[in-house]
Amino acid sequence: MNLKFRKALSLFCAAALTLGAGVASAKTLNMGTLPQGSVAYSIAAAIASAAGDRGASTRVVPQGGPVVVLPMVNRGVYDFTVTPSIPLAYAHAGEAMFKGKPQQDLRAVAVLLPLRVGILVRADSDIQSLEDLRGKRVAGGFPRQRALLKMQEAVLATAGMSMDDVQEVPVPAGVRGLDELASGKVDAAIFSVGSGAVAQADAAVRGGLRFLPIPGGEKAERAMQRVAPSSYFLTVQPADGIAALDEPTNLLASSLVLTANARVSDKDVRMMLETLLEKTDDIAQTHGAFRLFKKEDMGRDVVIPYHPAAEAFLKEQGLR
Repeated sequence: MNLKFRKALSLFCAAALTLGAGVASAKTLNMGTLPQGSVAYSIAAAIASAAGDRGASTRVVPQGGPVVVLPMVNRGVYDFTVTPSIPLAYAHAGEAMFKGKPQQDLRAVAVLLPLRVGILVRADSDIQSLEDLRGKRVAGGFPRQRALLKMQEAVLATAGMSMDDVQEVPVPAGVRGLDELASGKVDAAIFSVGSGAVAQADAAVRGGLRFLPIPGGEKAERAMQRVAPSSYFLTVQPADGIAALDEPTNLLASSLVLTANARVSDKDVRMMLETLLEKTDDIAQTHGAFRLFKKEDMGRDVVIPYHPAAEAFLKEQGLR
């Protein structure tokens, strides 16, 4: 082999290695999400956009509720998702809507912010409390968002009620429930505070919508947590960008958690965590709910194990 040929071969191999590395770094991460219009979807999309600004291509794929998305993340169809801690607890344990099917390959990456949920009625309705919902038409069923049904059952439990005390009107998902509320086909529907779907429904109804307050107290909280583990009460204050809330209102809350498949690479997990810290303001500008993000809460204990790379990163930051 002459000297010129050896040099050419060396250059070719180096170029091939460089090209291969470029292809590997250009891998697109997939983030399965809850339906469009939900806070979880909007937050996921904002995080994906921020990751893209840092050179990490991330595709957001809206699906159904956690009962649809979490098994897909567990199998590795999607790398990441953003999901409430309540269905995450059920998924990991194989209980409730995941009965007999534990999702053991889900790993926490970071706690993002509180997801606040409540039951809405028309602002001019004579329904002033959860008790007033007895016998009323309430959107329910949610075959595509069964975790939302659990949250609704938990809210009603605070008033000593269940879905048996109302007229359940079956809808496929929470967004449809809001549509039915706006069109007058139901008297009440449940959804998350600060979501685009609530803002749209509120704007579509003359006089708007309002959230019903949850009764406080230890007894009510215990009743709620029996139905929805890891839930807690949170008094939500009126603010710009929050529709259907004109006064401080006690609502159900759970943590919104950035979650990954256990086999996602350490590099990709660290990249997501670095994105959260370096692009906090950009993400919050994309979706105002991210203003509730607190760095000190990122490593709070949740109901599933942390990804090893997340565990290491959060310890480096003094957050675990």
